[in-house]
Amino acid sequence: MNEEIKFRPHHFLCMRFWAGNGYSEKYTARVEEILPQVKNGAKIKIVFEPDSLCAACPHLQNDICDSQSRVLKFDAEVAKLCGIKAGQTTTWQQMHKTVSEKIMEQNKFSAICGDCSWAEICHK
Repeated sequence: MNEEIKFRPHHFLCMRFWAGNGYSEKYTARVEEILPQVKNGAKIKIVFEPDSLCAACPHLQNDICDSQSRVLKFDAEVAKLCGIKAGQTTTWQQMHKTVSEKIMEQNKFSAICGDCSWAEICHK
């Protein structure tokens, strides 16, 4: 795939713990399609709007997430801690390292994702 894959900042945390659970079969299939691409070196463009994963999410209505304010908060916190900006191009490998160093090793995960409905999966 030559096209950049769009990723919201908080999806670097979500996909780190991906275990095949999703909002719907369509969303799960989309993640299972995209995650191997990014893990195999596809370029990722940072966005603060619905991304390549959101496109298949049942919570996306008229290009707006029904949890928009919470999702934007997650994005802002990850972006601030990791030093990333909208439009930046990166790789999974670079962001995995950055998230490890700036969030996981600094024990910031719960502060960011504590009120996420999927957080329980990430602590397993």
